[in-house]
Amino acid sequence: MGRVYISCEAGEMLKKYLICRGHEIVAVEKSHCVYSEIAAHADIYFCKLGADDAAPVFRGDPKRLGFSYPGNIIYNAAVFGKYLMHHFKYTDSTLFSAAEEYIRRRYDCPPVLIQTTQGYTKCNTVIVDDCHIITEDVGIARALRKAAPETELKVLLITPKQVQLAGFPHGFLGGASGRIGDTIVFHGDLSQHSDFQRIYEFICGCGLKVQYFEGKPLTDIGSIIYEETCDNSDFYSASGMSESLCFLQSESDYCKE
Repeated sequence: MGRVYISCEAGEMLKKYLICRGHEIVAVEKSHCVYSEIAAHADIYFCKLGADDAAPVFRGDPKRLGFSYPGNIIYNAAVFGKYLMHHFKYTDSTLFSAAEEYIRRRYDCPPVLIQTTQGYTKCNTVIVDDCHIITEDVGIARALRKAAPETELKVLLITPKQVQLAGFPHGFLGGASGRIGDTIVFHGDLSQHSDFQRIYEFICGCGLKVQYFEGKPLTDIGSIIYEETCDNSDFYSASGMSESLCFLQSESDYCKE
């Protein structure tokens, strides 16, 4: 059981699912650091440094963020296996250093850098495992396929514009999902996506399960970021998250008889 960083605006069904399985929810409240529509999105402030549960979560410094693009994407990188993917012109230096150090420690090699012009990289990326990625973004898919042969890195390119995001025409599937243990969890009803069967088979083909919530719109909430309960905060941090941005939600709120 661990800690899950999600938006305070996440749906009740997701919150109940997490808490009733013993996870601690760290709900991210809106700040004035970035524009309102993404101000409670966990992947604006946090970045998980790998696909598996053991990977630590980097904690950004809200004071470094810019209000709008590209200043608000500095922590929105995607890290999986030995790969670090982002628009590196805008990547925060403390995140880059932390990801590089973690990859060197874990894999005994420098990170493989994948440049993409899509600054909202994590938003556009469902990280299934270290070598399986789902994305709606053609540029990200192209960059991934250029970085490694298909035998090393498999990419599923899906149909875009099927995820809701308040204030915008659409959101992204990466921002509506996250991996917890052996399950890829989606915020809303994945079965309503036109590529549902392809997505489902791609994930199950990696030996993982799929969890989604029927009858609820598939909605981008800024990712579901899982961390094993351990203390990596001193090393994997720009200067620590402001406690005023987050609050814990207890089991008693959701798992009453």
